[in-house]
Amino acid sequence: SNDIINVEKVNDIISQDDDIRDTIIQAINESNNRIVLLCNGLTVLPSWTESLENVNGFIILNTLNTGLFENMLHFSNIQVLYLLKVKTKAIPSSIKEFKKLKTLEICDSEIQDKSISDSIGELEELQSLKLVGTNIEYLPNAINRLTKLESLNISNTSVISLPDNIGDLCNLKTLDISDTSITELPNSINKLDKLEHFYLYNLTIRKMPWFNNCKKGLDVFSTNFDRYIPSLINVF
Repeated sequence: SNDIINVEKVNDIISQDDDIRDTIIQAINESNNRIVLLCNGLTVLPSWTESLENVNGFIILNTLNTGLFENMLHFSNIQVLYLLKVKTKAIPSSIKEFKKLKTLEICDSEIQDKSISDSIGELEELQSLKLVGTNIEYLPNAINRLTKLESLNISNTSVISLPDNIGDLCNLKTLDISDTSITELPNSINKLDKLEHFYLYNLTIRKMPWFNNCKKGLDVFSTNFDRYIPSLINVF
């Protein structure tokens, strides 16, 4: 399991006394649990965080800038990264340095360039990608390299289309495109033969490909389900 460490609160305590600093760092490092660092509005990481062992991830609230992200790269082996309610010009391309990342969530956030860098395709260990409540309009074509991805959730975003190569996500089990601006699905979606749960709430899909190869018993959740039955008949 993961212990969440509030960096700002710990920093207030540590800054008072060096002995307290060493004691707290030692106690954190001797914990059997891996830790996730919670950063609320920080622009840089305090230097004492570099002494921490077993850092497994970050929760970043409200602020994401270049300085903070560069500090985070010191912990290149993290497995989870949550960016929540952040406003930023772009998701840094250096995100690719987190080679062991398994979970990436960017939620309720505003990204000025309205996209995700192609470098996300280098996160080859990624299993869960959640981009909920953002203004992202496009997914990069490089997403097809995420062959270990099991869950993709882009609900409540400004996404207008799925990449044509979405079918290359050979281990995808859950796909949620609810409350987006998507009106057509690429034919390659039929290649998702491990898909178990497909969410299409509050969508009007004008072009639905035939689901000939998808897994039998695929659960489809939609407010317009009757409209899609002809295309989905083969999965019932």
